[in-house]
Parts: sequence; structure tokens; C-alpha cells
Amino acid sequence: MGGMKKLYVEEQKYHDLFTISVLFVIGLLLVFGAYYNIINSSGIQSILFTGIFGLLLLGIVWLIRNLTLKIHLGKSTAKIKISPFPWTSIKVNKNEIDKIEFFKLNELEISSGLLVNFGSSIKIFNFGDKSGIAIKMEDGSFIIIFSDKLYNNRQKLKEKLKDHSWNMKIKDKVA
Repeated sequence: MGGMKKLYVEEQKYHDLFTISVLFVIGLLLVFGAYYNIINSSGIQSILFTGIFGLLLLGIVWLIRNLTLKIHLGKSTAKIKISPFPWTSIKVNKNEIDKIEFFKLNELEISSGLLVNFGSSIKIFNFGDKSGIAIKMEDGSFIIIFSDKLYNNRQKLKEKLKDHSWNMKIKDKVA
């Protein structure tokens, strides 16, 4: 984004407790399996398979620890990216945006499958938060960013956006 003045910047680490808990349980099962294989003198294939699975799990844990959601709102553009994946970057001009809506979901809505995405017209960025911002584009597509910090700073952010001629509808919705 070069020398463009940023109105809002956030970097958020992945913190979805369900996914992290599942990986922890798999890790415990892997340690138990390795212990069982070594104690019972299982064949080399079984020990090798356990080692390969362990390395794969370590790679997944490393990846999750390094996942970062980067949100940049500037004077005229919004940029969202998941690092370290360069192909996840989205950059939109404020003139392409129809409406911005701040939202807060309850636990029932989150666990209901509401966040399951079946199409390319909706891009969801969720690292474990329960509130955020929904951006409706002029072409009818949506960008949904879950960020409690973004939601909690919505009043200041709305003022900054209006000060910089972000003229689309901006409203709050609490579900």
C-alpha cells in the first residue's frame, strides 16, 4: 500500500480454540501411539508411520502458529490478507463498496453452520472472533471479516471513514 495513509491497521493471530483443541488431542494420541509402538516393539513400518504423522502434525501446528490476518483500511482502499499465503490477498477500492455493516454474533449462530461458505461470492476471514464487519460490494459479493477489535473500535472507525469520503451506508447490527 506504499505511502498511503492508513486509517486502521490490525494484525491478528489465529486463535480458534476448537481447532487448537482438536490438534492437541491428536498430538496426545500420537504421543500415546508412539509410546505404545516403542513399548510393544512394533515393526519399523509402524514406528516410521508414527514419525511421519508426527512431523506432519508439527508442520500443521507451525503453520497455525504463524497464520496472521492482516487488515489495512486506507483513505481509498481496504486490503485483507492471510499471511503467509500471498494468494489470499484482497484489495478493494472504496468506490466498489455498497455497504459496510458491523455485526456481533452469539454462540448459537456461530455453531449453526452460518459460517459455512459454499460459493465464491462470499469471502470469510475468521480467526476465532465473534464479531466484525461485513462488506457488501457493488457486484453483490461479500467480504466478511471477524475481528472483535475492529468491532469494538467501530465508532472511531466510522468517523474516520466518513472523514475520508467513504460514502457508502455504514451501520451496526447486533444479532
